[in-house]
Amino acid sequence: VNGLGILGLVLLLGGFYLEETGKAGRKHIYYNVLNTIGSGALVIYAWYFKTWIFVILNTVWFFIALYYICCEK
Repeated sequence: VNGLGILGLVLLLGGFYLEETGKAGRKHIYYNVLNTIGSGALVIYAWYFKTWIFVILNTVWFFIALYYICCEK
């Protein structure tokens, strides 16, 4: 489970880095794929450790990123 948490962390920070350096914007597919997979991994990680506030945070993050993948073109 710790590996899943690390993966989620790395993916979210990777997306943040891409946005901050101007390599990908909020509506860019790479940014949102990283956020979707990363936040999904962190939902599982937070659920395992029963840290409900982070389950909620990352679930919302997951669905927002998924929305931009599916619905915003």
